[in-house]
Amino acid sequence: MLLTMVFGAVSPLAAAQTLRVGVYHNPPKLFTDDQGQLRGVLGELLTAMALKEQWQLESVPCDFQQCLTLLEQDDIDLLPDLAWSEERAQRFAFHAEPVMHSWSQLYQPSDSRVEAILDLEQQRVAVVEGSIQQSYLMTVTQRFDIDVMWLPVDSFAAGFQAVALGDADLVASNHLFGDWRANDYGLRETPIIFQPSRLFYAASPGLDAHILERIDATLVEWKNDAASTYYETLSAWRAHSLPAPLAPRWLYGGWVAC
Repeated sequence: MLLTMVFGAVSPLAAAQTLRVGVYHNPPKLFTDDQGQLRGVLGELLTAMALKEQWQLESVPCDFQQCLTLLEQDDIDLLPDLAWSEERAQRFAFHAEPVMHSWSQLYQPSDSRVEAILDLEQQRVAVVEGSIQQSYLMTVTQRFDIDVMWLPVDSFAAGFQAVALGDADLVASNHLFGDWRANDYGLRETPIIFQPSRLFYAASPGLDAHILERIDATLVEWKNDAASTYYETLSAWRAHSLPAPLAPRWLYGGWVAC
């Protein structure tokens, strides 16, 4: 019923606030189901916000790099699950309250022994094209003059598949996807943890600022209520995931799920 109310027939006022939402396949944080409805942690939180605010959501499937282009060109209004960076803040609009916090990690086959950045010398590393993982790893390996062979992919799943098939030696991913799927691909985490980040619903430069203000207000309201939709959704998706390792101390203070 909730999805029908959000994506189906709505009042004239709500129809005037149709939001085109870019969706790249990144479970368990963001994806669409067979009916094109938003799923995953950030997808379902946005659906609940839309019901509350009387917005109509129109999902626009795209790969990650295409989603960024569509957002910058005002061809979509929102892109869930985007980490803030100074460069992105010049291109897109961001609300103030993070949806959640995250960190990134490298994953390797179970018989590999990569333990530090310097071990990446002559390694083939799969990274999502245009991702914060790609930007960070390229910068740090150049700084230390580490020769890495990069394999750009269009999704974390494609990167994990490349390592499983032997086309890459390691893959960079946010930790929730890695912890959720690494075992399925016969991979395990490395000790290389990097780039704590804040995740947002990034907006096109031309989006009405009132939309971002309402996202902020809703997030603050939900986070202050232990029985809110926010914590219910996070708990539900935690239950779908494999057991995760303990979070690093520098990430304590919030639910870290992506």
